[in-house]
Amino acid sequence: MKAAQYINIEGGQVPFSFGMAALTQFCDEHNMTLADFSKLSENMEPKLLLSLLWHGIKDGHRKERKDFSYTLLDVGDLLDENPAFLEKAMDIVAKSMPGAEGNAKAPTKAKR
Repeated sequence: MKAAQYINIEGGQVPFSFGMAALTQFCDEHNMTLADFSKLSENMEPKLLLSLLWHGIKDGHRKERKDFSYTLLDVGDLLDENPAFLEKAMDIVAKSMPGAEGNAKAPTKAKR
C-alpha cells in the first residue's frame, strides 16, 4: 500500500491520500460516476469540496494507521486556518488520477 503524503499545517502535519479507495467512497457518498467526478472542477459546491478533502484526510489516516476524528466542519476550520492546504491537497488529488503524470492511464474500450 502506498503511503499517504503529509501536508504541513500550522501546528503539525495532516496525512492525505486520494487513491481509488477515497475516490470510490466519495463518489458513492454523492452518487457520482467517474464522468461526474471529472467535471467537478467546473462547478464545485463548497460542501462537495469539504467532503472531497475529508475523504482524502480520512484515507490518509487509514493508510498511516492513525485514529481519525475529523468532521466536515473540522476540514472547514483547517482551510480557514491554513489556506495553502487546499492547493496542496488538490495537487495530490490531481496527481492521483489515472493519466496524471507518473500514473497509468485509465483503461479504454478496445476499438472494433
